[in-house]
Amino acid sequence: MEKSRKPILGVGTSSILLIFVLLCMITFAVLSLVSARSDYRLSQKNAEHTKDYYEAESRANEILMTIDKCLEEQYTLYGNTEAYLQHVKTALEDTEGIVFSSQREIEYHVPAGTKQELSVALLLPEDLKEGDSYYQIKRWKLVNTETWQPDETLPVYGSDT
Repeated sequence: MEKSRKPILGVGTSSILLIFVLLCMITFAVLSLVSARSDYRLSQKNAEHTKDYYEAESRANEILMTIDKCLEEQYTLYGNTEAYLQHVKTALEDTEGIVFSSQREIEYHVPAGTKQELSVALLLPEDLKEGDSYYQIKRWKLVNTETWQPDETLPVYGSDT
């Protein structure tokens, strides 16, 4: 009489192995989906920030062009005198956002999104000669307009905060 041999791996063992492999594949698929969604949201925020920055940069350059034209016109009329500075100040006072922080320093700020702005400061030279630049860029910087408030709460199970 021959003894019947039983297989080492039965039907139950292979079914459990198949279920384990499927669960692993589903877990990796969900992790990939979550990671892709997170990357998409981050790239959307980055694109929005970049768009806001370059719009602010463009607007700041338009204001700078207006200032440059005004400086050129006033220099042509008055040369490098006190009257030149006074007429420049009078001509630029009507331009929105331009402020004279001192006798020879012009400042303006352009919003770059909801939480930042492009801060620009120009310095007018004292000894301006024909062919020189009418201004020197002292600051062209992106600054935060809001103070960062860290989230110091710890979400612990069963806590109120």
